[in-house]
Amino acid sequence: AKRDYYANKFTNNKQNPKYAWRTINDILGRNRKQTTINEIKLPGKTVTSTDELVDIFNDHFSNIGPKLAESIPNDNDVSFRDFITQQKSKTKNSFSFRPVSVTLV
Repeated sequence: AKRDYYANKFTNNKQNPKYAWRTINDILGRNRKQTTINEIKLPGKTVTSTDELVDIFNDHFSNIGPKLAESIPNDNDVSFRDFITQQKSKTKNSFSFRPVSVTLV
């Protein structure tokens, strides 16, 4: 009965890949559950306004990258351009081929 139920679901919705994936996830027990955040507790206040919650999340996720980058210690003050110039000076400006036999090729 279960097999027929899902077979009918696929047959009746074969033109709808979104519904097919929803059915596959249902079969596998991978139903997506969304969590709604109704409030955030900050030092000194609790925020419940949807607009304020959106602003708090936006501020957090838009600033987390730069904040993390600032916390990474920079042991040297070499700019990227200086680094490339240093690397170029370490390499030779010429190269050569070694002889290769026909059988090796």
